[in-house]
Amino acid sequence: MTAVAPGTVRAEGNRVEQRRDGLGLTEWYVNLRSGIEQGFTVDRRPDADSEGSPLVLDLFYEGGLEARRRRFADGPEFQLRPSRHLGKYE
Repeated sequence: MTAVAPGTVRAEGNRVEQRRDGLGLTEWYVNLRSGIEQGFTVDRRPDADSEGSPLVLDLFYEGGLEARRRRFADGPEFQLRPSRHLGKYE
């Protein structure tokens, strides 16, 4: 796993990007009516130990939110403790 240093931030309209040149990675956010969309653009497939190994982005967050795995869904759901739903990843 590779730790990520702070990157170069750029904003244009409703989109904010944080570019990390050393990793060939751009983290981006788009402010939409339905909420904030977050995504990652990877310039090229990283070198892997074997063909077909998956690319894994391990994300860290901190604060008062609790992440829970949603049943029958790909991404986590975030909520305040104890049970106020705030958002989800898809």
